[in-house]
Amino acid sequence: MLRKSSIAKALEVASELAGTRTTLKVGALTALKGSAGLLDIAGIVLLAQFSATVLSAASSTTNSNPLGYSVPGTESWRPLFLLAGALVLMSLRSALSFFAGVWLNSTLQQANTRVISARAKLELCRPLDGLDQFSSQETHHALTGMTRASVSGFLLPLSTVISEGVLGLLLIATLYVASPAATVLSIIFLALVSLGLYRFISHRQLLLGQRTGSATVRSIATFQELHSGHRELRVSGRLEAEINRFTSVEGELSDNLVAQNRNSTIPRHVLETAVLLCLGIVATISSAGSDDIESLVIVTVFAAALARLLPSVIPMQAALSELQHVLGTASSIDYPFVKLRTGLESHSGHSGSPHDQDPRASGSAFAITASSLSYRYPGAEESALESIDFNLSGSGWYAIDGPSGSGKSTLLDLMLGLRLPTEGQVTINGLVAHEFIEANPGFVSYLPQSPMVMNRSLWENVAFGYTIDDVDRNRVTQCLQQVGLESLVRRADTSGETLGERGGRLSGGQLQRLGIARCLYQEPNVLVLDESTSGLDESARDGIISLLHSLVASGLTVVTVAHDRTLAAQAIRVIRLANGNLVNS
Repeated sequence: MLRKSSIAKALEVASELAGTRTTLKVGALTALKGSAGLLDIAGIVLLAQFSATVLSAASSTTNSNPLGYSVPGTESWRPLFLLAGALVLMSLRSALSFFAGVWLNSTLQQANTRVISARAKLELCRPLDGLDQFSSQETHHALTGMTRASVSGFLLPLSTVISEGVLGLLLIATLYVASPAATVLSIIFLALVSLGLYRFISHRQLLLGQRTGSATVRSIATFQELHSGHRELRVSGRLEAEINRFTSVEGELSDNLVAQNRNSTIPRHVLETAVLLCLGIVATISSAGSDDIESLVIVTVFAAALARLLPSVIPMQAALSELQHVLGTASSIDYPFVKLRTGLESHSGHSGSPHDQDPRASGSAFAITASSLSYRYPGAEESALESIDFNLSGSGWYAIDGPSGSGKSTLLDLMLGLRLPTEGQVTINGLVAHEFIEANPGFVSYLPQSPMVMNRSLWENVAFGYTIDDVDRNRVTQCLQQVGLESLVRRADTSGETLGERGGRLSGGQLQRLGIARCLYQEPNVLVLDESTSGLDESARDGIISLLHSLVASGLTVVTVAHDRTLAAQAIRVIRLANGNLVNS
């Protein structure tokens, strides 16, 4: 069952994420939807008057109105006036509920976007130690699916339960005035049916929410693996097996969605039948203790009230089930979100830099220093780096060299501020690395071994991180010419084609040159390359080396990370690592 503690905790989280203003707005709109039920009550009163007036006129007897109140007026136009008034009031209530619901949904979807944006900036900017705990698919699901479930996914059904519950109470009070005995029996019957439905569905929906979230993550991951490994799988004859694995996960997801839909529709059919049975109970009780006209008026009142109550009870029952489902989705991954309104500084305990020092770089001077630098991966027994000391200053070509597994990439991550040292520190121009990098975007440009290429235009791939409207095409052209990719500019001008997913239309050497052009677009002072010639043939490698020499000659500082001694031989200073230790500098 939906425990009070889980609802209270989920409400606390949703209110914190949505913010005070949005939470108050949701409360106001919920109150508006609930109070609109007063229009329904007034409409039912007028319908009772209409029924009593018509039946009394037909039987030439005195007015028998169980609700008591009578609208003054002449007998000739009263029935039409009463019926029109009832229809207007009930239509107005429906319109108010509709527009309040649309406004509420829009408000919460905007809150979703704000929270996802804020969380993404925190989650994706924290050290790699935190990001590495989860796959990209899990992180995506946590940022999107779990966030939406925690905000709009929770507050929307909760608002429905409250507003429709208020309307239900108002209608019950009205029915009690008309016939206390029939009302009590009907409410007991409907309450037992609703409770039975809730107990039958709630836990199933919670589990389905968790399973659906997990299956969604696995579906995305499986397809990415299938797409990335298409060549190897096809050549090895294992492509069909991998496709079957993907479709198996999709089949599981489909089964969960079918079960979720089935559980969501069960209440409607059961409650529709229960309402018809309630009308039978009312007709039986009213005919036993009242005259024919009064019993007909009571049945009319109950029919009108239940007709309005049914559209409230069904979504309220569905909302209770949905609350369980979204609580399951919101907890489908045990993801440790960073608290909102906190940043990277909450994760750093090794700053060691003066707080009164301006972190912004002045000029192009570059000096990077490691002091007793050690790093151990979370959960690892041994350190990946141990007591590293070096100092690089001035322009030129520097290299970090060593065999695979020696700690080169780890050291590079620390130098770029992407990881935080376990002991010691690494500084750039006297400032802790991550503080300097954050305060001086573009001062250092980084080229990974496999540059990320998007299935977009050449201009967007070079101006990575810029929208197409913000791209300086002249600057892109200059950078491409500088790295020897003029042919791509001509091809982009004539065909306008994309580069293909993962740069499928480019060779390995072209990919590296494109990556260097992307770095140059930022107009950096320092260019850092990680295994930039790995996997290239000798001709392509020599072309990259020649290009880097020309960049160094133009005043750019270059830092290369490689196990290829040919690349290290080009540097004026080499930091050589072995088993996480500094061998030579």
